[in-house]
Amino acid sequence: DAQVRVSEVLEVAYALDQSGHVRAHGFPPRPGQQRINLYDADFSANSMFVDARATGRLTWSSVFFSELNQQLTIAFSFPDDDWTFIGEIGVDGLITNLKKIAGNSTCLVMVVDADGHVILDQDGKYLDRKIDASSLPAMGEFARTRKTVFSEFDFDDEKMQGVLSPIEETNWTLVYAEPVSVANATSRLISRATVARGTGSGRKAR
Repeated sequence: DAQVRVSEVLEVAYALDQSGHVRAHGFPPRPGQQRINLYDADFSANSMFVDARATGRLTWSSVFFSELNQQLTIAFSFPDDDWTFIGEIGVDGLITNLKKIAGNSTCLVMVVDADGHVILDQDGKYLDRKIDASSLPAMGEFARTRKTVFSEFDFDDEKMQGVLSPIEETNWTLVYAEPVSVANATSRLISRATVARGTGSGRKAR
């Protein structure tokens, strides 16, 4: 059977022919793991294959539990003239990247789908929660232009404010936000510090 080289980012990758059967596949090498043979497996009814062939565009899934890599996963598929390529990415690695974006701040970093459902967050605890889109005054503009906007919105029974930025080649959005109460407190502290510095400078001038 044919094998394909797989990046460490991918847990699984496979190529399907026009009938939806696997003709090449690959897994990153893992010590002690038994080799899996997917050759000729039938994915013709798989939604990733069906959607990619129907739209002719790159398609992303929601989070699901993969039987192939035994973990929560996001998959993508993209069609070519005669082939459809599908890759699976483990959620754990993506969450690690979101943690790096968040750093040590109080900010919440999330990826949400077109319906406002959380696909990923840096703590992995808000999966499938939903942003109240009706509370997003800038959502209409964002939906039309797919350009980065700043907005306030309701999430998990708390008023939030942050930046919404589109993720290219998907209908997903990266949200970088924090509670309004925290942001206001931070702004007050910065304002007080600025005033204090100005007052101190004035005294030195006299």
